Amino acid sequence: NHVRGLNDEVLQKYGVGLSVLDFLSNENEWEPKVCISFPWQVRPDYLEGKLTKFTHPDDAKSEKEFMIVRSKFRALETKGLQRIQPKGGCWGFFGWHTVPPLPSIDTPLNATDSSLRSESSGAAVGPTQTTPREIIITEGEYDAMAVSQALSLLPPSDPLYHVPAVSLPNGCNSLPTELIPLLDSFTKIYLWLDADKSGQDAATKFVAKLGATRCAVVTPLDADNPPKDANDALRTGDQDLIPNMLRAARVATKELYTSFADERAFIMPKVAKPNLREGSQSTS
Repeated sequence: NHVRGLNDEVLQKYGVGLSVLDFLSNENEWEPKVCISFPWQVRPDYLEGKLTKFTHPDDAKSEKEFMIVRSKFRALETKGLQRIQPKGGCWGFFGWHTVPPLPSIDTPLNATDSSLRSESSGAAVGPTQTTPREIIITEGEYDAMAVSQALSLLPPSDPLYHVPAVSLPNGCNSLPTELIPLLDSFTKIYLWLDADKSGQDAATKFVAKLGATRCAVVTPLDADNPPKDANDALRTGDQDLIPNMLRAARVATKELYTSFADERAFIMPKVAKPNLREGSQSTS
């Protein structure tokens, strides 16, 4: 935490830990490596495809309301040695358990078309958009924690003080379709990806996925000496830099709003019948 500039409070808030995993060496031998663990926490009802009320992580029962479904492990020695366990599990945002409560309901990770409909009317069920709801999505885990730590220093009256920060599950190109419904309730999404070509290209793609009118892309204030990411911004020691970069984030002007409700008719047939995308199958 000294290298990254993160304090113990934010590490505990996000549930970061240490573990030892074996990785294959260049000599084709398994070697134990000390790793940092980044848990993906979700509510159990996500796995059951149910729609339930959201419980805030500050509530007394928060530990019971959330469970770790998968964890990302990264070796301390090198960023390249990393692993997501268990294999084949569901996707999640790192830090999702820190997101404030939703007055209505959240959509579960593996919801089907039928589970999104009211039992009484059969109408589509979804959260209301009457209350502004914001979230910050970063490229990496350290970035999400850096943003959270910086915003915690603001006065509670500052609108940014209450905005949660989560990270993509596996780098700048990782926004699985299963996670998009979780973002449907947000009226503003800050996209803070790395200030390199890969990060900015990914941000452009995510804007198209999530809706241009509600996405604000964070870009460097100083083009000549930009921080590579949010963690670098924290390590400058300038407490105002992260809040100011968020305030200056540019909202796209193109009228392109894509919600999961809008895209359900397009997405669900592809999920239910993947062979339709593969053309005619050979009999030989």
